[in-house]
Amino acid sequence: MKKTLLSIIFILSSFLHSQTTHYVPADFSSIQSAINASENGDQIIVSPGTYFENIDYNGKNIEIASNYILDNNQNTINTTIIDGGLSGRVVQMNNCELAILNGFTITNGSSGGGAGIYTTLSTIELKNLVITQNNASDDGGGIHCHDSDMILENTIVSSNSASVFGGGVFIENDSQVEIISCNINNNTSLDSGGGIYITDTNNYNKDVSITCTQITNNNGTGITSDNSTLNLNNIVITENTQIGMALGEATNITADNTYIVNNNEELVNGQAFDLYSYGSTGSGFSNSVVGLITNSGAVPGEGNSSNCFGCAETSENAATQALISCVITGCTNTTACNYNSSATEDDGSCVLLNETCDSCSEDGLSVLDNDLDNDGVCDIDEVAGCTDLTACNFNIGATEDDGSCEFIEQVTISGETETCGENVLLEAIGGPYDSYQWYLDGDIINNENQTTISAIQSGNYKVEAENGGVENNYSLQFDGQNDYVEITNPINNLNEITVSLWANFPEDTDGGNPHTLISDWPAGGATFNLRYNPGVNTIQVELIVNETNYSVSQTLSPSNFTNWNHISFTYNGENLTLYLNNNTPVTMRASSGNIDSFSDSILLGQEENNDAYYEG
Repeated sequence: MKKTLLSIIFILSSFLHSQTTHYVPADFSSIQSAINASENGDQIIVSPGTYFENIDYNGKNIEIASNYILDNNQNTINTTIIDGGLSGRVVQMNNCELAILNGFTITNGSSGGGAGIYTTLSTIELKNLVITQNNASDDGGGIHCHDSDMILENTIVSSNSASVFGGGVFIENDSQVEIISCNINNNTSLDSGGGIYITDTNNYNKDVSITCTQITNNNGTGITSDNSTLNLNNIVITENTQIGMALGEATNITADNTYIVNNNEELVNGQAFDLYSYGSTGSGFSNSVVGLITNSGAVPGEGNSSNCFGCAETSENAATQALISCVITGCTNTTACNYNSSATEDDGSCVLLNETCDSCSEDGLSVLDNDLDNDGVCDIDEVAGCTDLTACNFNIGATEDDGSCEFIEQVTISGETETCGENVLLEAIGGPYDSYQWYLDGDIINNENQTTISAIQSGNYKVEAENGGVENNYSLQFDGQNDYVEITNPINNLNEITVSLWANFPEDTDGGNPHTLISDWPAGGATFNLRYNPGVNTIQVELIVNETNYSVSQTLSPSNFTNWNHISFTYNGENLTLYLNNNTPVTMRASSGNIDSFSDSILLGQEENNDAYYEG
């Protein structure tokens, strides 16, 4: 009973474990240390670099991958290297239910068998690899697959060697294998199977399928198979130094669109041969081109009219014809909405995002415009409100005007009125407003606060209207005559200052005299003064540091008189800088020290003891 309880606890623990991703070298300095710390279902991602290791999966069901799974860049495979240092197998994957290796160069392995990768009693996936320069003193220079189910995909197996069988790949016994879109070339076997050697899978009712693969330029046969079942589709076997494909006794062969030509150094009775068959069976070849044949028994499919046996075919033509149906066109850009991970050739169909707010449609075939008003703010982030700076309810956080702006209408009396009567009834147009105040020749008329007034004497009448229910918290209006705001907090002993404001510049109605925006500029001493000079169309800031006057200015353009303008200046203890909207800032080097101060107040719209009132 205790034994059963322990078994249940183990199963629950395994089931509840969530996947953890370990990063090398960020989390672990070596791949093996990351393996040791991992549990079934974990993932290990390895950054580019050369790792001098001989790694062992230790029977764990984990994935070890390079950044290739993130960037789909072949250069990542080339620069993420596991180097065995000629001191043993580079990778061992034994007793694994599902082990994955993705996106590496595997090199400098040296062992009895499976110098690059060795697997037994496992199910493994080898993807996007370069397996090269590994040397076995027995079978399988690049890969030795023993009693394992294996997928080998999009992999280059090149320049490996074996003293016995399978310079590139050795497959035996209880092994179900798929080889897809691989290039197996320039490998060497001192006995047989320079490219691939397959043996005895029939004893376990297993087969080997090879699709869209080139087996070329190997030293030895391209493929040797004995007592095994082969399914070949879209294969090129050419330029191997011995027979292109040797089919031993009890080999069951099915081959479609397979080209075996120009394998030219194994001489039989003085001739080079591409295919050797000794008692092979199966449905045989179809839609295939095979060069010279030597055999002690018939080749399955030899009489099929869809084949061309004994044909002279160039290697280049063979490769083109055999692999043409392997080309999968589509979008190969990983950032595109319609990225196709299976595509081998880009067809120009990529649908790319152009703007920050863009997103992909659900089917990936179009781009969704999520900034319909093209204002640079994504629709989901838009804030509706009043965006007019002159409005009473201007919303500084609003990004999209919703038509809600409220304005106090200007109340005017137009033209001149002459009459012989004793009085004229004047009426304020617009509103209604909460309150009115009438003026005669600039002076307040007491007790005249209605929409109408009975004018009984000649003069210039003016009315001001206010709406007490609407407040404008964002702007001040100055009349250029006697309006100003006084802030009674003095600035003393400062060595840094920043002043920032918005202004609407008036047309020059004052003969070119300056208009002060903000100042701390009393008679007999000074701190700073920011003014608009209509005579020369500039804004200017003056600052007194250590009794020395420093001044910088910016020139205004016509657009500055039709829009609100953001103006600011800073002194950081060394430099005085003036900013105007998005113009290039103007900076002057000033002396270090505290800003001089002689005033008890700051004035908005006026310079003290000066008539430089601001209008606007």
